[in-house]
Amino acid sequence: MSVKRIPSPLLLALPLLPILTISITSQYPDFIEKHYAQQFYPAFSHTLRTVSGVLPFSLGDLLYLLAGAYLLIQAVLQINNLRNRQIEKNRKWQPLARLWLLLSGMYILFYVFWGLNYYRLGVTHQMQLKKQPYSKEELMDLCRDLVQQMNQHRTAPSFNNAVYVESSSMLQDAELAYANLSKQSSFLQPTNFSLKSSWYNTLGNYAGFSGYYNPFTGEGQINTQCPKFLQPFITCHELAHQLGYASESEANFVGFLATSHSQNITMKYSGEIEMYVYATGRLQRIDSNAVKSFNQQLHPLIKKDLSGYRNYLLQYETVFLEWTNNFYDFFLRSNNQTSGIGSYRDVVGWVIAYRKKVIGSGL
Repeated sequence: MSVKRIPSPLLLALPLLPILTISITSQYPDFIEKHYAQQFYPAFSHTLRTVSGVLPFSLGDLLYLLAGAYLLIQAVLQINNLRNRQIEKNRKWQPLARLWLLLSGMYILFYVFWGLNYYRLGVTHQMQLKKQPYSKEELMDLCRDLVQQMNQHRTAPSFNNAVYVESSSMLQDAELAYANLSKQSSFLQPTNFSLKSSWYNTLGNYAGFSGYYNPFTGEGQINTQCPKFLQPFITCHELAHQLGYASESEANFVGFLATSHSQNITMKYSGEIEMYVYATGRLQRIDSNAVKSFNQQLHPLIKKDLSGYRNYLLQYETVFLEWTNNFYDFFLRSNNQTSGIGSYRDVVGWVIAYRKKVIGSGL
């Protein structure tokens, strides 16, 4: 039976079954972990990146551009028809019907291609980590160690001040870091990772994103206009998404572990300074004087990096950023991340839990 012969009500109802199936499946994280996250997704995403990886540009960004252009053209056409009263009464609901089919189709593809990873048990389950309330002393110990490591790495002769000229070399170092990490956690074995510069860097500055994963093509995009010393960590964060860790706290956690297992001083520093920002942000709430003390212990080069990072953020702080943050916060809360956009900072708890386990196991 051709699509044209399907009655309109039936055609519009077709997406409801897969949407309902996705909704029911999301209630069973054990099933998703075993059958989707560990079996279907790795093979499927590998195939996606095999296809998109042969292109020197971001296929995902091109698809977004074409989709945006299509929606804009359709909107202009519908507005023009309304003004000229060219829409017949029996066809006035067609634009809404088409929009429903488009959005429901994208919804289904998103969760089949990637989104069910939001409901998996995740890397903390695989590592058997228990997230428990941590003490002020444990948080200060983390900050103290980060200060020591950053001071050592930022002033090392092998530190690359320009960081990386090409994303390919950064990707290569990130793959090596993941290979080292996978010696302890085999499920973090690197696959055919993909990293490309985003077409929308300037928009990303105003929207507050430094990188993103495209679920429809399997590609990782990085905003190459953000501070260079952060880009190695951002790379490892996006590669964690490619491994199937949708939770932002877990992607931050895996990304940090990868940078800490890197043999590249610059990559190590990138993860450390990112974690220092998160950790001192937590500590600021309970002991601002301690944060001041840690900041005073930082090498002048690190203080310069942090100052440049703050200036970068302030430069693009607009109402648009507030809108995008609110939207993304809603998106994350709707996808099993109760902390919303604050889930990025939850990585501190996982790092402390990991440190306790490593000390306890003698690794």
